[in-house]
Amino acid sequence: MANKNPYQGRLRRKVKRSAGDVDRLREKLWKALERAEGLMDNDDAALVLRAIHALAQATGPYLKAVEVGELEARLRAIEEKMNGNGETHEPTETH
Repeated sequence: MANKNPYQGRLRRKVKRSAGDVDRLREKLWKALERAEGLMDNDDAALVLRAIHALAQATGPYLKAVEVGELEARLRAIEEKMNGNGETHEPTETH
């Protein structure tokens, strides 16, 4: 049976993710980008081409992780201001 309200399911999955997860992902992607950049000085042309490809492939996800991390921080700050007590509210499930 299909989910009658897929929005709630997506919202619950987002709540399960923490900013730490996005931060760890961003750090790992940055390390991968640095390593691929270091390989671009190699004498092996095939390795250099693979490093360029790796940079091209990892840049988009890295930028997205940075964006999501910034948006999560901004949203958290807004929620804290709205609540007035510094606590954030998690969405409730409705049927």
